[in-house]
Amino acid sequence: MKRRVLRVGGFGIGLIIILGLGWYLNQPRCLRIAAGREGGDAHNFALLMRTFLPIYSDNKVCVTVVGSSVGAKGEKETDGTQENLDMLEKKQADIVAAQADILIMRNLPSLAPVNSPAWTPSPQRQLTQAQLVSELFPDMYQLVVRNDSDIKSVSDLAKNKRVAMPPREGGQIESFAFLMQYYGLIIEGQQLVQLVELKNNIKNALCNQKEIDAVFYVRAVDNDNIRQILTECGRLVPIDQAAAMTLKNPYLKEAEIPEGAYRGGSNPIPSSSADNKQKLTTVSTPRLLLAHKDANQEKIRIVTKILYDYRQEFIKAMPLLANMSPPDNMKSGIGLPIHPGAQAYYDREKPSWLERYSESLGFIITLASIGLSGFLWVTQRFEQIRKNKADDYIREVNSLMDAEDCIQAVVEYLDAEQSNNTQQLKNFKDLIIDKAAKILIEKRIAELASQKNLISNESLISFGKTLRKVINGIEKLPVNVSGEILNDIPHKATVIVDNWQIEPTDIWQKILRVTSADELRKTEKNKFNQKDLDEVLQKCITTANKRQVLQLSDSTKFLQSEILEIRRDMNAIFKRAVNALIEERISQESFQSFRVIWQVAADGIK
Repeated sequence: MKRRVLRVGGFGIGLIIILGLGWYLNQPRCLRIAAGREGGDAHNFALLMRTFLPIYSDNKVCVTVVGSSVGAKGEKETDGTQENLDMLEKKQADIVAAQADILIMRNLPSLAPVNSPAWTPSPQRQLTQAQLVSELFPDMYQLVVRNDSDIKSVSDLAKNKRVAMPPREGGQIESFAFLMQYYGLIIEGQQLVQLVELKNNIKNALCNQKEIDAVFYVRAVDNDNIRQILTECGRLVPIDQAAAMTLKNPYLKEAEIPEGAYRGGSNPIPSSSADNKQKLTTVSTPRLLLAHKDANQEKIRIVTKILYDYRQEFIKAMPLLANMSPPDNMKSGIGLPIHPGAQAYYDREKPSWLERYSESLGFIITLASIGLSGFLWVTQRFEQIRKNKADDYIREVNSLMDAEDCIQAVVEYLDAEQSNNTQQLKNFKDLIIDKAAKILIEKRIAELASQKNLISNESLISFGKTLRKVINGIEKLPVNVSGEILNDIPHKATVIVDNWQIEPTDIWQKILRVTSADELRKTEKNKFNQKDLDEVLQKCITTANKRQVLQLSDSTKFLQSEILEIRRDMNAIFKRAVNALIEERISQESFQSFRVIWQVAADGIK
């Protein structure tokens, strides 16, 4: 009996051990990320990844922030790029953030502060384990001096000025040494500036104690520490030879800090002047996301996918990441390869062999059938032109802006009824008709464009949803009022159409019959008559006996609900545009034009 119990017990313990081991082995192994000091932009990005990766990967990927010390908030931290790269090379981290410019710096001078031992640059690092994942955002060289200083350029530091020496660890000190060497202020055996190594608050040393005259940063624009100094006592000095500096380091790029970058309004920082013409010249260097070459390829692929597929969520939490872009190792000054995991994501829609050589094959086919191959080439060529346009997204945004104005006018019309203000009622009624007529025209354009495969089905649905939203709002008015407005909308639309300035159609459009949705105004104006427009409108109208008139007491809640829905639609349009940019269906220039209009619209939603 005892032996039997022992056998059963041993079997049970073994089963528990096996199940526990299986559970342990199936747990995700977190990637280790080293990202500088707590509170820095790179460290904030690492914390953002720690939050988002488990959510958007269904717990397949997670990250742990690692470092040699602990910050004030209890988070692990490193001293900056130098330590990050050392940890990556020693395989103590799987992914790191790194300041790009210092990766290829060599022959830097030593720095000799007046109050502490000299700093000697490390030997040029050999990056044998690092591979690129993504460019995150640009860091700017920023030289800050007191407002009462006579320093107008970097060269003025030679006038016996005292400069705060950047922290010995991290990338800023190497960038500073490079800058001083370039301007001839510090070379081996000669130092024309006084360096002061500070242990206390830099802002206090510059603004109050006046122990130093200048401080140098390599940080993203709108950095909180820099803003505090500029707001209290400082100003930025231009890096006036920025263009020439890029010849010395391919990871540097001439850049400008625009007026009001740190504070807007009537007293902006930086402010305009005759010298900088509202922009302050400097150089920027990209902050890179690097991975160890042996880091799990599938996990790095998932990390890259989440960064770009959920780009908008990252931007909401950290606007700096709007500058995030895939790396181009062909332009890299040191030729770092792209990590295979990241490359797998970037190549997800890479053309097949047949697509890559389609033109060559087309030429061969042309020998047998010139007419057919020519037709296929022209079709392919102009299909790409249509895809590169962001006009549809811009028109969708404009329609939502008109929809917001229309719904706002509906609510204000109900309020004006209480005071029986005849003029106000007329003004609101005219506004409702005008905005609804414009949206009706855009819906008609979308229908015609869809028939010619000039817009996506998502855009067609978006215009239809916007028109239904406006009609639904109009139907909340008293039946007699809503009926008059709905009857007047098609007529107002035809008046707008009649006022279109029709430009001559391009000769290639006539020959090749290639156009865009917006250009249908030129070629299909006869299809915007009152009958056609009324048919589009009638599809969205609810019968009078099924309408529910909005009570004034419910108007605020109704308006808030509609505005919230418009915000969601705006975000959905932006996400589609970002996806189109990533998939190269619209150009970077087109996306930037759309983004400006979208931002104005999003900021204007009340």
